[in-house]
Amino acid sequence: MVACDIMPHELVTIRRNEKVADAIAAMRQSGFRRLPVIDSGKGLAGLITSIDILRALSISQSARLSKIAEIMEPSVYTFQSRESLHRLLTFFDVYRKGGYPVVDKRKVKGIVTEFDFLSLGKPKRAKVAQLMTHKPVFAAPEFSLREAARIMIRAGTRRLPVVGEGLEGIITPYDIMEAIEGHRFSFAGLTVEQAMVKHVISLGPHDSIREASSLIMKKRLGGMPVVDRKKLVGILTERDVFGLIKRQMGAELADGQGRALS
Repeated sequence: MVACDIMPHELVTIRRNEKVADAIAAMRQSGFRRLPVIDSGKGLAGLITSIDILRALSISQSARLSKIAEIMEPSVYTFQSRESLHRLLTFFDVYRKGGYPVVDKRKVKGIVTEFDFLSLGKPKRAKVAQLMTHKPVFAAPEFSLREAARIMIRAGTRRLPVVGEGLEGIITPYDIMEAIEGHRFSFAGLTVEQAMVKHVISLGPHDSIREASSLIMKKRLGGMPVVDRKKLVGILTERDVFGLIKRQMGAELADGQGRALS
């Protein structure tokens, strides 16, 4: 199995001279959190993520009019479409990015993300509590949206559980961008409660990882809060599940190579 076997068939790119507002619209329409940025010859110029956009907008609302080239990450590791699964896993393990563009002869062919690995194997029997992040960062409903954005950027997370009297919601960069887009890209006067998703799919600490992984894939969720007796006790993300699958697949690939050499 190689890179082109697991990457999504749909490819959404954006040109480096387009505006940040165009990237926001493309992400919202496609549901993708990262987009390969291309030059005039359709070669790879960089990568832009929802966090890149959030960081720029939290500094200045005029960032929506900036060219993507001004805020994108220009230095990006890439795969070739025939890259082996073993090499892909090594890249994800060493560089710890959520996704990498697939490029052949400078032309962007797709992108492989952690999410794409979830369908390749069933995680071993384990409970959510064994993989989840304990004591996750969170926001309160009364926090300003700018404060929530800064927490996300500082913590390197794309989702914040919202906690008041128990779990009240969850907020992501998409929710923040949608809220400020309807407010002329201004954070002024906007709170987390106004932008958060109130109907949250959550897990319990004793739920199985297999069931959680299936739910993440079916609903295309980046992560879910973990609640015990109405109290937030953790968060489980696609990266947590990917980490388990990566370890399993790495062991299987190493075992297969060992048998082939014996």
